[in-house]
Amino acid sequence: MRSRNVRRASLTLVAAGLLLVVPLANAWAGFDSISSVSPNRLPPGSANANLVMNGSFLFAPTFSFSPATGITINTTTSGPGSSYTVNVTIAASAPTGARDVIVTDIGGSSTCSKCFTVSPPPTVSSVSPSSLAAGGDPVTYTITGTGFLPNATVLISNNASNAITVGTATVGSATTITVPLTAASTAVLGARDVTVMNDDSQSGKCSGCLTISPPPHAVAFFPAQRGAGLTGQVIDIVGAGFTHGTSIAFSGSGITLKPPLVFLSSTNLRATIDIAGGAALGARDVTFTNSDNGGHSVCTGCFSITGPTSVAISTPSTVNGAVVATFSQPVSGVSSSNSFVRFTGHTYNLNTTITCADPDGFPTSCSTGFVKTAALRPTSLITPGQHYTAYIAATGTPHITDFGGLTVAQASQDFRGGLFQQGEGAATAFTWRVVKTSSAFGGSYVVDHVAGASASYRFTGSSIIWYTNIGPNYGIADLYVDGVRRAAVNSYSTSTHYRAAFTVSGFAYGRHTITVRARGAKGSSHGTGSDVAVDAFRSGSSIMGSPGLSYTWGVVKASSASAGGYSWSDSAGSTASFTFRGIQVEWDTVLGPQMGRAKVYIDGILRLSADNYSGTTTYGAAKIFSGLSDAVHTLTIVVQGTHRASSHGSFVAIDRWVVT
Repeated sequence: MRSRNVRRASLTLVAAGLLLVVPLANAWAGFDSISSVSPNRLPPGSANANLVMNGSFLFAPTFSFSPATGITINTTTSGPGSSYTVNVTIAASAPTGARDVIVTDIGGSSTCSKCFTVSPPPTVSSVSPSSLAAGGDPVTYTITGTGFLPNATVLISNNASNAITVGTATVGSATTITVPLTAASTAVLGARDVTVMNDDSQSGKCSGCLTISPPPHAVAFFPAQRGAGLTGQVIDIVGAGFTHGTSIAFSGSGITLKPPLVFLSSTNLRATIDIAGGAALGARDVTFTNSDNGGHSVCTGCFSITGPTSVAISTPSTVNGAVVATFSQPVSGVSSSNSFVRFTGHTYNLNTTITCADPDGFPTSCSTGFVKTAALRPTSLITPGQHYTAYIAATGTPHITDFGGLTVAQASQDFRGGLFQQGEGAATAFTWRVVKTSSAFGGSYVVDHVAGASASYRFTGSSIIWYTNIGPNYGIADLYVDGVRRAAVNSYSTSTHYRAAFTVSGFAYGRHTITVRARGAKGSSHGTGSDVAVDAFRSGSSIMGSPGLSYTWGVVKASSASAGGYSWSDSAGSTASFTFRGIQVEWDTVLGPQMGRAKVYIDGILRLSADNYSGTTTYGAAKIFSGLSDAVHTLTIVVQGTHRASSHGSFVAIDRWVVT
């Protein structure tokens, strides 16, 4: 509003010798006036600022402010046409608020009410929400501060590429602005400044008040699967870009999210779900949405609903084999308490060792690992023909739980120990010929000469001494420790000596097995034989005379044999024993020109005196013993070391055993 303050004045004119006095008010209808000031506001502390006074100016005016406190007019300069430029300085302590601008000339004064304002620049104190997801939906943000003008605009720092779209700002008051923001997926992540620019070119900035964050997305679910019908299942979700406003949704039906979804951090959420018993099995997509910053993503197939786990049980065909349980999906909690082998119809468990493997075949913990297969291996040999039952996840025992959280139901499998066993395999217990003499440590020693025949001894230590015999009839032996050849020993001597010592060392202290293997070769061209003897072993300070040994006979490779080879010996008194359960047993042997005689005992009773000589070699010659009770029996073959005159040797061969 403009107002006039008129002073009575007159104008004196001299014309044609006449003096004429005319009241000024009657001479002109108007006088100087001001219509606007540009800019119409300045902050305290502005020095030498130019204000353009717009209006109607007939005479040289003067300008002033009301109230004038804190405003100093430095200069006034006439402008083109209807404007004047006034240079002012506004003290830093100048009171803020609207001021009247007064123009005064010779005819009076005119006031432009509240045409100029001393106002501080806007301030920005906060932005809510404080993050904006890259690639997300538009979100309306509330900016809080002071000094916002009606036409204020909003600017985001580091936005030269316009990856952040700033919508039209709505000034709700001098302290709040709302503005829609959208960040492209290419927006650089990190903190940004938010600036409010008033239309008087004054601005305020909140440094780092807005963070461009990744959209919410999952890296992993723990666990990533749960079984149908389970309730109250806690799922930890690891990822990035999570906020207090993150929500999740599972595709399909049958999964109910139980509130609340717990926000642990920007990288971790915790959900509790119920899964319907009839929920469809298989993978589900999980959608993440941030209601507060517009972020969203879909994790394809990140979670699965699983069904019951089935168990397939395979049983061993060899006496030292394992029962193998294969689970249709990974499990944990396998132990000897819930997975075991029993004699069928009995309630006690056989001692077994259990080893487990993951889906890639690598060893894993049976109790806590991702178990795909579990191998149960009895510590004692499985008896061929014996009746066994294998139990996996036995009822009433600690549970085996699959990776979906479901309890695995009991599976069992009846089986018989393998009915077909190779003669040279672990089902056969061999011995060498025993020679008694007081010259030996234990009053006797064992001896064999056939290539491949071996005697093994388990011990604890870092070295071992083998005591043997040397003499004209002794040949070459190879010494192995834990299957590694350590030495070759020539036992030939021109005269016979007992208790000859040979030391093997150079391995770490621990449990080891030494094997003495006959090479079947003389130690000298002057030698009379290729015998190899085992008398005793010494580990540390203890000498084991007549040590507990495990033996093999010599092995002959022959493609016509049942498994490409057979065991044989011609040493009188050496034995081969086979323990089985059944009503009949078959000894498959080899007949031929080098074969000799043997006696066959079952449970200590002589059942056959065999002569395996033949003019031609015959494989698979069956010696059948029937009419046995359905019980455990032991068949023992004793080599006689004799042969008929037409034979070239006294060998007895073990090719295969068959149990009925």
